[in-house]
Amino acid sequence: MAELTDQMSDDDKRHDQLTTAPKAVESDAAPRITTTEHDGVTRIDIAETAAVRPGPPIRPDYSAAIGSRILFTDGSVARNSCTAGS
Repeated sequence: MAELTDQMSDDDKRHDQLTTAPKAVESDAAPRITTTEHDGVTRIDIAETAAVRPGPPIRPDYSAAIGSRILFTDGSVARNSCTAGS
């Protein structure tokens, strides 16, 4: 097996690794960044086609949730202390 991976290009190894999981789909191996070089400086950008992009999570409007606590994935908690009819 080591001989086979030694003969693969880096792109082929990446594709193979990202598509071998049981529920993997071909789009999992799609490029997530683009690189350009200008005057010896390499610029790395998030690809326009990337399924997941960096940035703060978008928090939906939970104004209808009365008296609830909402735990976000970053660990922060939103509390709505309103009571019905107020």
